Amino acid sequence: MADDDLKTFTREELAQFDGNGRRAYVAVDGLVYDVTHEESWQYGKHYGGNCW
Repeated sequence: MADDDLKTFTREELAQFDGNGRRAYVAVDGLVYDVTHEESWQYGKHYGGNCW
């Protein structure tokens, strides 16, 4: 995938992907990761804490 094919998210857009009935995305050092199928990130929580 070329760099110009990558999606850029605003903070507000990224906040919509919170894992509560939607995909779960997290950003680390400017990169966004899809953690939807990671058990530790189910229901918008990570090890019992908020994603934020």
